[in-house]
Amino acid sequence: MKKYMTIGVIALLVIVAALFFTWNSQNDDVRLELRTYNHGEPYSINWAYISFQEDNGFQFTYSLLSSYLAIGKYTVEGNEVYCKTDDGENEYVFVSDGKTLIFDRDRSSKLPEYATLEENAVFE
Repeated sequence: MKKYMTIGVIALLVIVAALFFTWNSQNDDVRLELRTYNHGEPYSINWAYISFQEDNGFQFTYSLLSSYLAIGKYTVEGNEVYCKTDDGENEYVFVSDGKTLIFDRDRSSKLPEYATLEENAVFE
């Protein structure tokens, strides 16, 4: 009887450890700071910024020349941040190290010709 009890306890510990490590490996998403990230000199022609809020909301301005206000919800998958606009028209992709964001223009929605935001632009 004691032998079966010991085997049961060991099996339970193995299951708990496996669940813990599985949960930890699936939770490798970057922790995004809820703040405004800037690219370029504020209020200059090349300034772009993105702000993140607690409710997974974002606001992205890729050019001061634009009247379009990109607002919507973001998700984090690993070290990638996906920002989908509420109008369903656009998605912007960034790669994050937790402190900065790098704009992935190739995988993002097409920007207007006047937008000077280049591929791999760094937002700090």
